[in-house]
Amino acid sequence: MPQALPALGEGALADGIEVCEVACRDLVAYIAAKLPFYELEAAFLRLYVPTPAEPDARLPPLLDELATPLAQLRASVEGRWRTPLLLGVLGTVSRAVAAAIELPGRTFRAADRALLRADADALCRFFCEGLDADTVRPTLKPLESIADAACGVVAAGAAARPAAPARAEHRPPPPPNPFD
Repeated sequence: MPQALPALGEGALADGIEVCEVACRDLVAYIAAKLPFYELEAAFLRLYVPTPAEPDARLPPLLDELATPLAQLRASVEGRWRTPLLLGVLGTVSRAVAAAIELPGRTFRAADRALLRADADALCRFFCEGLDADTVRPTLKPLESIADAACGVVAAGAAARPAAPARAEHRPPPPPNPFD
């Protein structure tokens, strides 16, 4: 807004505009975290159980649950905030899928790599409806690396290491969200 109306860039009004900008950024971050973790928590916990080969335990059913709320966000969020919001949701979903892969009780074989890659591709296609593929694909690289490691696949150029253990190591839950 200060760029559109330079006279507003001075004094108390400028301070008010900055407060509004910070509040909008905080709201985008809150929504990007809340939607996946609070609305879809049960769906993330079902991922890859009992095995990654089960169609209901894969990512597409979770994306079906996410489709309606995400479409509502796309339709209701103002243009310049839409991309940061979608990127935030994408990042949160990607991290949640990676965390689900690493949950205790999840086991993966090298043959499961194709299924996990197909899920990452489905996630990419899903978010390419509102974002550019060149923006989405790099966001999924950490997820793809975790999936490869879970399947015992060594990335090209990486030092050889033993295959991933049959059970993923337990990690403590994230700290509580201060916005709740």
